[in-house]
Amino acid sequence: MVDSFNRNPIKSKDDFKNYCLRQLGDGVITINVSDEQLDDCINDAVKWGQEFLDEGNFLSIISHEITEEDISNGYFQLPDNILGVKDVLYQQGSSNQMFTVSYMTKIGLIDALAKPLGGLTDYYMMRMNLSQLDMLINPSKPFRYDYNSGRLYLDINWSNALIEKSYLVFKAYVAVDPTVDNKLWNNNYLKKYCTALIQKRWGQNLSKYSGISLPGNTQVNGEKILSEANEELEKLQKEVEQYSSNPSPFWVSVLG
Repeated sequence: MVDSFNRNPIKSKDDFKNYCLRQLGDGVITINVSDEQLDDCINDAVKWGQEFLDEGNFLSIISHEITEEDISNGYFQLPDNILGVKDVLYQQGSSNQMFTVSYMTKIGLIDALAKPLGGLTDYYMMRMNLSQLDMLINPSKPFRYDYNSGRLYLDINWSNALIEKSYLVFKAYVAVDPTVDNKLWNNNYLKKYCTALIQKRWGQNLSKYSGISLPGNTQVNGEKILSEANEELEKLQKEVEQYSSNPSPFWVSVLG
């Protein structure tokens, strides 16, 4: 009985490394790249995939319990796997929200609006009205996210607007960890990109010995290997930019 086709045969970083080396001819020819250089290439490729590939990150809703330290700092320190913040949704306090003016106003207006009478047209208009109502009563909080420091800033009066032990909820792009979700190792763009990075490093290493004959009278052509790798990297970057369905999390953070 033939085994079913495995869509995700690469299960680990070592499997991924060996796959990329085989694409360059490892086992038939010697790939002149050190283990440390291979690790650098893999780490760079994964970081690129997390930032620019659809499969490298996902949009998630995250809740953060507000602490005294957050209020004192004037920012929220987010984990390293947060690539970008798309929107700050709301703050859920510990007080009873049912007796606030905004809540009672919303309930009254929703009751008046949420009675569609004429089929899909009225239903569509009702949903549009409710969306505008929500934006008026709960406007988006202006924010800035600094990826390098991992800090989320809200442009509000922190001492009055935030309550300790309440929750801030926000939408964020989270990097996929391939050691947890090994499907990322099997992404075709990631495999090609890492292979090209290793080839580039290989070409750079060999270029240092240009014009020198190896044992067996073999001529080193590091410049050609390097040139082909650079062309492949440029091609992959353009393809990903053209066909990616999601904007880069970094642009979302800046424009959010």
